[in-house]
Amino acid sequence: MLLIGEQPGGKRRIHQRPDAWQVRACWPWLEAEISRLSPDVVVTLAATAGQAMFGSSFRINAHRGTCLDRHSPGLAAQGRDALTVVPTIHPSAVLRAEDRDAALAGLVSDLREAGQVLARQ
Repeated sequence: MLLIGEQPGGKRRIHQRPDAWQVRACWPWLEAEISRLSPDVVVTLAATAGQAMFGSSFRINAHRGTCLDRHSPGLAAQGRDALTVVPTIHPSAVLRAEDRDAALAGLVSDLREAGQVLARQ
């Protein structure tokens, strides 16, 4: 018997992943924020944020800690072609990891990559 929110294998999800329509509904606000703030780098936390930026085929473990370009119509008006995105895990994943030290080291490494992007600007 599974408890409410419990996944097979004993993992318990407190929060449910948003549906695709909910992510799409929020996209105009995200684009407006990107356009207004014109960030040098965006760090996405977890798979849902990465999939919002790059589509449903995005996999966090395949791309975490790497610099990816995301074309944004809002930046074109500012003369910029793309936004640099560095995906990583959500910090709460460190708390759920079997090897917390390794998970924390990976998160810190990913954030350092984002910092290096800023240092090159």
